[in-house]
Amino acid sequence: MLVADTALLCCVDCGGDLTLLKADTRGEVLLSGLLGCVDCDRRYPVVDEVGIFFTRGAAEHYLSAAEQERLVALGLGEALGRPATLDEGETRQLEVARNWEYQWTDVCPLDPGALDRDDLFGARAFWEFIPIAPEAMRGKTVFIGCGGNGREVYHVSKAAPARIIVNEIGREIHVIRHLVPDSGERLMLLRGDLTTLPLKTGVCDVALCDHALQHVLDHRRAFAGMAELVRAGGLVSVCVYSHENNSIMTHLVEPAKRLLWHLSARTLRAVAFLPAVVVHLLGRGLYAPLCSRYAWAKRRLPLASHMLLWAAGKFSTVWCSCFDLLHAPISYHFRRREVASLAEDNGLEVTALVNTNKTLWSLVASKPAGRKAPARP
Repeated sequence: MLVADTALLCCVDCGGDLTLLKADTRGEVLLSGLLGCVDCDRRYPVVDEVGIFFTRGAAEHYLSAAEQERLVALGLGEALGRPATLDEGETRQLEVARNWEYQWTDVCPLDPGALDRDDLFGARAFWEFIPIAPEAMRGKTVFIGCGGNGREVYHVSKAAPARIIVNEIGREIHVIRHLVPDSGERLMLLRGDLTTLPLKTGVCDVALCDHALQHVLDHRRAFAGMAELVRAGGLVSVCVYSHENNSIMTHLVEPAKRLLWHLSARTLRAVAFLPAVVVHLLGRGLYAPLCSRYAWAKRRLPLASHMLLWAAGKFSTVWCSCFDLLHAPISYHFRRREVASLAEDNGLEVTALVNTNKTLWSLVASKPAGRKAPARP
């Protein structure tokens, strides 16, 4: 994050402008510091180039004890307060964040080499999930919602955007800067909830969220916030679970999860091992050989494109993916009409809506010149 980036930020509680109260810098890069709202008493810390922007009382739930101790050690403890009381939905969202922290930091830590392989984490799959021409990002400002531990950032950075703004709710956001050589100058890392972004309107040219909006409790509000960020003529793209053609998930996995949610994430990972073995063997032993030999196989075998994508990866990737499908307490499957309405209700025009691999909806929508998306509720 650059010192100048603070002009793009606003208070997530009242919308007021922020001013820099404390700063430790390297040139123009803000390494750590404290931002204060000019209209209310909120304080927001920046730690290791990551700004932390939760609503009042939420950061105390999302930050671990070690992270809170680090804030105090850096002299930023005044940003902490009393934890707020969470309702049922907020508690589920917190559990989503904690489970993904466990997945991306303890179970599947980022392997940069995997991002260059032609499998689920590779470039070809990413650009199918988010079907925007890479050239449309060249020299532009790109916002990535729910950026995880950096897969999307890595592939978008190869398209040579001028700036990348990344939102992520969990602590895995801290590894992202290691993926981009000039991260301090190109990345703006913001930790917080996608539904309460600390960004002013019209700060980016492209906004995307890949494989994550279905895990946000108020996904309509989150999409509206992304639409608000985009300038006229810009693009918004999301990839979400589809309801259509996805009966295994909607009729088997999701009902089973209601019985599994009480299990710990560690136990759920063990549960995911058996289905991962089955999927891996089917992909490598049946789908891949048949589809490589017979043209009809890819057309007629159920979920062939999806299975071939999984078959291209290592077993550890398949296991991670099966665990991913089991552990989220919030997991919504969108119908086509619902995805289209996300764009239409925010003044956007749908330019592409694809049932990717027959398990996902990939949407691209544009903001017409002269029209503004409604403000976030």
